[in-house]
Amino acid sequence: MPGNAAPLMFPVGHYLGPAVDTSGPVANPHRVRLAGQIHPLPGGDPYTLWLLAHGVAGGPRPWTPAHIAASAPWLTRARFDRAVAHLAERRLLLVVDPDSAEAAAVARSYRWHSMLHGHGMRLGWHGRYGIGGPDRPWILVDNLVHDIWRWAPVTPTLWDACEALAPAYAHPPTDDDPTVTGPDELLPHLLRGLHMLICSDAGFLDEARREPGA
Repeated sequence: MPGNAAPLMFPVGHYLGPAVDTSGPVANPHRVRLAGQIHPLPGGDPYTLWLLAHGVAGGPRPWTPAHIAASAPWLTRARFDRAVAHLAERRLLLVVDPDSAEAAAVARSYRWHSMLHGHGMRLGWHGRYGIGGPDRPWILVDNLVHDIWRWAPVTPTLWDACEALAPAYAHPPTDDDPTVTGPDELLPHLLRGLHMLICSDAGFLDEARREPGA
């Protein structure tokens, strides 16, 4: 499934580590923060798949379900599919085709939280921005990925981030940046850009906050 037509698999939530209470069931030894609440992350295949969905440094881009399945040959197709269904049912995994009509609805239901430190742009980075630890960058990203990392956290949803960023890419800064006429055209680029950020632990996807009564 590699290529622009492939769906992408996103882990959802912020990992908080193993459960402190060891008296609980072994099947739920991990914790994930999702929509302001702590959710159990089941162990075994679901936990393995949730970790693998974050991608691997230096791995293929984009990191598709097919790539993930190939990276874990011990998971049979049946086990892989069960783990996907298990996580999706608990709202901890999202599979979406960035070019589909469904993508806009997904973007209105999720938001982005950034982590790590920004290192700006320096000579020798060839027009890239650094993001990483306090002492050095871990990744060098282009204008759009940096804009996502910098500005998406201050918007309520991914769709709002697209609406905010799209005008800047009607006349993009460089030839390497996408040229778009509106948020619907920017969205596929934004979703693919999130993969580099997720793979580098530069942030996490979360459910958008719903207004009371919505």
